Amino acid sequence: MLAPAPPRRHWGRWLLLGVGLLVLLAGLGVTFFLDPWLRRTLEEQVAQSTKGRYQLRVTELRTSLWQRRATLRGLHLRTTAATSPDSARLPRLQLALGRLNISGVGLLALLRRQEVPVDSITLDSLTLHLASLPQGGSQQPLHQRLPFKAVRLGQLALRHVRATYGAGNQAQVRLGESAVVLQDVWLSAAGAADSGRVGYAAAVAAQVAGATAQVPGHEVKLVRATFSTGSRQLRLDSVLVHPRKPISSVRSSAMRVSLALPQLVLSGLDAAQLSRRRFRADTLRATRPRLALTLPTQKPPALHELLQPYLAECRLGSMQVTGGQLRVAGLALAPALADMTVAASGIQVLPRQGTPTDIHYARAWQVRTGAATATLDAPYYHLSWQSLRADSRTGQVQIRQVLALPTMSVVELARSKKHQSAHVSVRLPEVVLTGLDFPAAANQQQLRATALLVRHPQISTRSDGRFATNPNISVVTPEMLGRLPFQFALNRFGIQDATLALTFRSPRDPQPGVMSINRLNVRLRNLTNDPRRMSAATP
Repeated sequence: MLAPAPPRRHWGRWLLLGVGLLVLLAGLGVTFFLDPWLRRTLEEQVAQSTKGRYQLRVTELRTSLWQRRATLRGLHLRTTAATSPDSARLPRLQLALGRLNISGVGLLALLRRQEVPVDSITLDSLTLHLASLPQGGSQQPLHQRLPFKAVRLGQLALRHVRATYGAGNQAQVRLGESAVVLQDVWLSAAGAADSGRVGYAAAVAAQVAGATAQVPGHEVKLVRATFSTGSRQLRLDSVLVHPRKPISSVRSSAMRVSLALPQLVLSGLDAAQLSRRRFRADTLRATRPRLALTLPTQKPPALHELLQPYLAECRLGSMQVTGGQLRVAGLALAPALADMTVAASGIQVLPRQGTPTDIHYARAWQVRTGAATATLDAPYYHLSWQSLRADSRTGQVQIRQVLALPTMSVVELARSKKHQSAHVSVRLPEVVLTGLDFPAAANQQQLRATALLVRHPQISTRSDGRFATNPNISVVTPEMLGRLPFQFALNRFGIQDATLALTFRSPRDPQPGVMSINRLNVRLRNLTNDPRRMSAATP
C-alpha cells in the first residue's frame, strides 16, 4: 500500500503575489506623493529663480512612470512684483496654458544626465500677454544652459496659441489662432552646428489665422499665414497696411504707405540659412496688389542699407507681380498706373557690389502696364497712356496711345498764367525706344539708346494774342541741354508721318489764323548732350 503524498505548499505563488502587491503599493505611493511634490517644486522653482518676479500655479499634474508620461493642466504664470532688479530681463507677462503633455521621456538618461530622448511635448490652448521683450539675458546658447548633456525631442507642438505684445491698451503685435510644430529638435552643440536645421529643429511648420501689428505711422493686418520647411514656402493671404495719416500730396518726414495685397507667396525659402542671417529664395509672387504712397520730404535709405544690420546675404531668383495698381503722391507728376505686371530675375540686394552693374538690384526687368495717368505742369496738363511695355533684356520700351491734353481752355490757361501760353494737345499713337541701356539709366542717370521713333503724332497748339506776352523766353541751346541733370545720347531720333496744327487769335481780329503741316517726317542722328560725342566728325 502506497504512502499518501505530502501536501503541496503554495509559498512560491504567495511570495510572487506579495511582491507584486508591494510593487503596486509602491507605485501607487510614488504616484500619490510624486505628483503633488512635483507641482509644488515647479511653483517654488519659478518663484526662486525669478526672485518673486513671477508666480506659477498648476491646477493639475499627473505622471505615469510606467508610460514615461506627464500631463499638466491649468498652468497660470503671471507677474507679481511691480518692479525688480531683473525687470528688463523678466518683463511683465501673463500666460495661461490649458494643457501640457510630455510623453516618451528617457528616465534613465535623465537620471544619468546624458542626452535625454523625449518623444513629444505638446502645449495646447496657450494665451500669452507680453509687455516687452527680455533684455540683458544670458548670452549662452540654449543647449549650454541645460542641466544635462543634451535633449533629442521628436516633436514640439504649440496648438491654439494666441498672443499679444506691447504695454498698455494698444498692443503692438496681436496674433490670432496660431500653431507651430517643430520636428526632431536636437538641443545640443551638434544640433546648433547643423547647417540644415532651423535653430535646433530639422523641420518647422507654422500657421497664423489673423494678426495685427502697429509699426511707425501704420497699422498692418494679416488674415492668414502659413509656412513649412518641407514645402519651403511662405504664404500670406490678405495683407493690409493702413497709414494713420491719409495718402495726399502733402509730404511728411516719413513715407506713408497704403497697401492691399490679396496674396503673397515666397517659394524655395531656405529657412535654415535665414536663421543664420542669409536670405535665399527662388520666387516671390504678389497677386493684385493695390499700392498708394506719399513720398517723404527726405530721400529714404537704400534697400541694402536698411537690410544690412539684419542680413549678411539677400538673394532672390525671381519676382513676379501681376494685376497691380500703383499711385504715387508727393510728386508733381502724381503718377497712377493700373494693370501692372512686373517681373525681375537674378535679384541680389546683399552683398552689395562696389560698382553696381545691375538694374535696381536685379539682372533683368520686364514691366507691362495698362492705363496710366499723370499731371504735367500742374494743374494745366493731363498726361496718360493706354499701355507700356519695357524689357531690359531686349533694351526696348514701347508706349501706346500717349495723350497730353490741357485741363482748361485757351482763355482760362492764359488768365491763370497771366500771360499768353501755348495751349498744346499731343496725341502719340506709338513711341518706341530701342537699344536702351537700362544699367546706365539706373546707375549713372544716363539715357543711352540706339533709336527713338515716334509714329503718327498729332500735335496742335492754340494761343490768344489778347493777353500779355510771356516774359520768360523759352530758348533751347546746346549749353542749356548740357546743364540737364542727366546725360542723353540717341544714335537716331525719328518722327514718322506727323500732323501739326497751329492756331493763333490776334488781339484785334476774332478770326484765328491757322497753319497746318501734314505728313512731316524727321530724322536726326547723334542727338546728345554728351560733350564726348560732339565733334566735327559727329556733330
